[in-house]
Amino acid sequence: MAPAVRTWLARGTAIGLVLFLALFAFDAFEGAGSTSSKVLGFAVHLWPAALVAVFVALSWRRPQVGAVAFLVLAFGYAAWAWDHPGWIAAISGPLLVVAALHAWAARR
Repeated sequence: MAPAVRTWLARGTAIGLVLFLALFAFDAFEGAGSTSSKVLGFAVHLWPAALVAVFVALSWRRPQVGAVAFLVLAFGYAAWAWDHPGWIAAISGPLLVVAALHAWAARR
């Protein structure tokens, strides 16, 4: 596969992961509470997606940085959510896939 295709595959998957993580922020709008508290909760729930977006930006031109960064995020999340294997599979699994795609894109 062409290097450009591998690079864009890694980038596109990482952007998809950001959007996937951002979906979880919409939980903040469920239940009782004021609109301002729901908006604040939404902003707080967006920080994981924002963190991954920062790593997408950092790895845009340097896929080897992305490979390491997403691998660290995957293992860091797995260590943090150790008691929730379903969460680990849903979050760390895609992070590992993105890390592997960045590592593949880094091979020129």
